[in-house]
Amino acid sequence: MENSKQKRRICIIGAGPRGLVALRHLTSDSDNEVVAFEAKDDIGGLWYYQDANTVDPKYERLRSEDNFYKLYGSFQGSLYEDLTTNIPYFYMEFKDFSYRDIEKDIPIFINPKQYKAYMDGYAAKFNLRPHIHFNTLVKSVRLSKNLTEEERKNKDTSRKFVVTTVASRGGTLTEDEKYHSFDYIIVASGQYTVPYIPHLQNMENFKGITIHCKDFRTTKSEFFHKKKILILGGGASAYDLVSQFFKDENNLENFDKLIVCSKKLGHIATSDDFKKYVEMGKLVIKHGTIKQIIGPHQIEYSDGQTEEIDTLMYATGYKLYLPFFDFEKDKILDYSPTENRGMFIGPLYKKFVAIREPSIFFLGFIEQTTLVHIIPELQSMIIKYLLQGKLSLPSQEEMFAGFEEEVRKHLEIVGDLAHFFVINLAKHYPAFDTCTEGTEWRFYRNWLSQCYPNNDLEKAEQFTKMIVETKKAFEKEKKLGNYLTYKNHDYFEFYSKDFRNTTEFI
Repeated sequence: MENSKQKRRICIIGAGPRGLVALRHLTSDSDNEVVAFEAKDDIGGLWYYQDANTVDPKYERLRSEDNFYKLYGSFQGSLYEDLTTNIPYFYMEFKDFSYRDIEKDIPIFINPKQYKAYMDGYAAKFNLRPHIHFNTLVKSVRLSKNLTEEERKNKDTSRKFVVTTVASRGGTLTEDEKYHSFDYIIVASGQYTVPYIPHLQNMENFKGITIHCKDFRTTKSEFFHKKKILILGGGASAYDLVSQFFKDENNLENFDKLIVCSKKLGHIATSDDFKKYVEMGKLVIKHGTIKQIIGPHQIEYSDGQTEEIDTLMYATGYKLYLPFFDFEKDKILDYSPTENRGMFIGPLYKKFVAIREPSIFFLGFIEQTTLVHIIPELQSMIIKYLLQGKLSLPSQEEMFAGFEEEVRKHLEIVGDLAHFFVINLAKHYPAFDTCTEGTEWRFYRNWLSQCYPNNDLEKAEQFTKMIVETKKAFEKEKKLGNYLTYKNHDYFEFYSKDFRNTTEFI
């Protein structure tokens, strides 16, 4: 009797939205044996709410029990209690499964519980849970060929990668290790786990409260009660935090005043939504940055002015932190936690294929885009067809050349690589005319069209148009700084409520 064909063994790190959509497509091929490792006790990743945070004293003991905290230096959760999405729910749907399959009258902007319900329904429809190992932390991903004789003991090194896992809680990072062998690795976690906190001169002198927005849970916290609060940062997180403090008039008595400090605050400074709060002195817009700490509660701005504050909240983003890779021994990627704010890794082809080891994929590492759920699904389908041989990658030389050109152009226009994975840079850097969401969407769709010669181009263009027109509508209000009102618009005038994003039209 002939030996049965050996299945491809595929490891997915993370069972959030990206991990689930990769599972959905890769398990559809019976020649694949797919395993997802999830550190939490359920699906959802970032969107599965966790109250534990590093600033609340009641979670101090948990630090000694939580292996995720030991590996990353932070807990997993990054959501706050009253969060709603910044993009309409139909941007967050996956193919062949609509939110309206879960709830007919779902609001356009949803909360984490509603998104979790959608993911539960998605996992049930495609029977994904049996493939997921919960409460399992990926500690190490190593190339089998680079292991020493000692490291090879008790491990199956017959496949390309050896993955080491431990329980998420209990024991230590060196106890009860389990070893797994895989042919392919898909990284679907890690972008919004470790906060980026900039160095402030004489920070040791500050005796007030410091907190990163990752650990923010509610405006009613004692960290803000009757306090002068300074938010350092001018991106989406900063705007969202300001909205949290001012969306309820009853909350105004809970804090003294809120200061937002950044070099780029044009939108919020011109906002109609916040104008009255600025006039009241409840909201202060400060252009610039913090030069230094000059007292227990006193800061000096870059323009020389000083300010008394009680609470300093960083809205300064995250580091790309992937502690399970050994960058020295395997040299799969170049990464430095100190360069480019720890936000750049490479070399990657099209920001998702590891060029030196093209059996590793980084799913959905693009940022700040309305296509944040759409492109990872297209990438998942590309991975499926690459493994089947229906699609192919360019030569390694061509991939390196493409990556180096991307880096060159980015540095020429932006000046650093901290925003390399942001794909909608065109609105900030007009010269970046080829780095738009539409370009990215069409690239992946056109690549996949080789597997779908009869795909519905008309429907695909209709989908693209609806995405673009809807985005124009809510970006118009966001550009005015109206972060409280832009979620009240009925965007279904641009996006048909009955439209389903399916695999019929890649």
